[in-house]
Amino acid sequence: MGGSVQLMHPVLTIAALCLALLNFNPSKASASEQVRGHVTKSGKFVAPHLRSEPNKNKRDNFSSKGSGNPYTGKRGTKKPDPGGLK
Repeated sequence: MGGSVQLMHPVLTIAALCLALLNFNPSKASASEQVRGHVTKSGKFVAPHLRSEPNKNKRDNFSSKGSGNPYTGKRGTKKPDPGGLK
C-alpha cells in the first residue's frame, strides 16, 4: 500500500505536465482574432477566418514579407512600407 502512494505523486505530476503541454500553443503567441463570415458591399461572401490583431504596425501582419500565418503555414508576400506604420 505504501508503495502505490509513493508512485502516485510522480504519476500525477507527469499527467499535469502533459495536460499543460497539450494546452500550450506557441502559434497563439502572436495576437490574432476571429473574423466572422460576411458579405461585402459588392456582394462577395468572405468566409470566417483568423487575422492578426489590428495595430499601428504593418510589419507583423500575417501577409507581410518576413512573417507568416501560423495557422495555415502560408508565408507573407506583401512588402511593408519602410516606416512600418499605417
